[in-house]
Amino acid sequence: MGRLGEITRIERTDIDGDKIALLTVDFGGGDVITAPYIPQPQDDGLPIEGDTALVVELEGDPGEYMALAVLDVTFDGVAGKGERVIRSRDGDGATIATVWLKADGTVKIDNDSGYIELKADGQANINGRFTVDP
Repeated sequence: MGRLGEITRIERTDIDGDKIALLTVDFGGGDVITAPYIPQPQDDGLPIEGDTALVVELEGDPGEYMALAVLDVTFDGVAGKGERVIRSRDGDGATIATVWLKADGTVKIDNDSGYIELKADGQANINGRFTVDP
């Protein structure tokens, strides 16, 4: 059964030649563990302190844990069915930049300084100022 706890420390390390992230997770009441976190293939990203980790104890290995997922409970989410949003955040958890892969084939990249939107038909819009046709 999984448990949710607050991430208090993150470090990258090398275990048997594999570079992985180790999360220190606090469940409260002095119950603190360290668990490896392995994101999805093709994703290279680390959570930040204060995020919530879903941690399970490995069957047959008492005291050995794995962080299976990380939640940013401050973000409401915007992706629709079949979509994916990739975000970078600062140390306080504020979104700094996003890449939104939309279900209709549109790709939107933005940050506080502007955006680029590539529509499914190949038309590109840059900051709403100009459009490039395919």
